[in-house]
Amino acid sequence: YGLFMLGGFIAAYIAVIGRARIIGIPERRILDLLLIAVVGGMIGSRARYVWERPELFTHKGGQPVPWRDVVANAMDFDQGGMVWYGGAILVTLVIVAYAWWNRVRILPLGDIVLPGLLLGLAVGRIGCHFNGCCFGHPTSLPWGVSCWKYPGEHVHPTQLYETIACVLMFAALWWFWRRRRSDGQVCFAVGVGYGAWRFINEGLRGDDKIPSNLLGLPSAEGMISTSQATSLHIIVVTIVVAALVIAHRRRRPEADAVAHLVPGSRHARKPAENPGIATTEPIQQG
Repeated sequence: YGLFMLGGFIAAYIAVIGRARIIGIPERRILDLLLIAVVGGMIGSRARYVWERPELFTHKGGQPVPWRDVVANAMDFDQGGMVWYGGAILVTLVIVAYAWWNRVRILPLGDIVLPGLLLGLAVGRIGCHFNGCCFGHPTSLPWGVSCWKYPGEHVHPTQLYETIACVLMFAALWWFWRRRRSDGQVCFAVGVGYGAWRFINEGLRGDDKIPSNLLGLPSAEGMISTSQATSLHIIVVTIVVAALVIAHRRRRPEADAVAHLVPGSRHARKPAENPGIATTEPIQQG
């Protein structure tokens, strides 16, 4: 599991670094982001797991556990596991803060980082498959795989479904990046596309799922899980942010012009081709 997780980070870095050079982001910035992804991903994933299952860490044998032991148990990665969405959300927030602090334009950065994140996830899910976690519910389909939780039965290989889906999304977005017309198009495609896919794939999961009341609905057997609720939230937030970005660009033609420079795309423009701005903010991102 750890080997494939490491492989996922390396694959994401390799995918991102070449295009970072094209849009003018220094390699040291990408190395910073890789470190953020490794540390933030581990912390966020573990924090989300603990948040979803507080009873596993705050009580033992029906008795409350001292907070010192709660913290120690939460930091013991051998107990329980991690939830990918927690890491992804924390890493995204930290990267946005990092980009703002270092005056790196966020949407062009996201256009190259998020597809790399999908590729890394595709590799990491292979580790989930071998680790025996994140599996699906029983199925009679010919490609079902054996699972420790369902002896004598076969289950959906949901980890490998995710690997295939993420590779396909990465390939499509890798192709589309060269054809994008404005900054953020790839970002928004990832948010909606992965959110929709994850919602569907979660419905096939057969491991322990935590019912959600994040939508204001009562928690009950058969209701959506917290990961499905998170997927819906990501889709909605992505659409809202995209609408706000479009509205902002309509109010500020100079911002719209800069957003359409899109270096590396076959639709790339030079600053002089944008009417109304004799000079504009540099594309250099560092």
